[in-house]
Amino acid sequence: MKPNCFLRKERLVQKKDYEAIYKKGVRGKIGSFLQVRILSVPGDQTRLGLSVSKRVGNAVVRNRVKRLLREIFRKNKGLVKKGVDLVLIARPGILEHPYRELEEKFCSYWGKSSSEAR
Repeated sequence: MKPNCFLRKERLVQKKDYEAIYKKGVRGKIGSFLQVRILSVPGDQTRLGLSVSKRVGNAVVRNRVKRLLREIFRKNKGLVKKGVDLVLIARPGILEHPYRELEEKFCSYWGKSSSEAR
């Protein structure tokens, strides 16, 4: 298995996991277009959940946003500390920013530039 793939065990899929993060997680902002909720969990697995509301756009736009965010996480998951569940919440206007800017903001939130992450 390739180390850069986005495995099923790296995804948040159950409603109870999302509820726990929204209830107990720490809030943060990545630029004006992305919010993040973070919850430390036992173990060393980092899992990602995405929340993209209908205010962001129609289904095509929302799916594109989710693909972009998954790709950014997949390429830079080494920056995120182990044992964390996180939910990225897209804000309206996120696609007005180029992919490179989204990736740079994500990396700078976790403390490194995207060029260092590679």
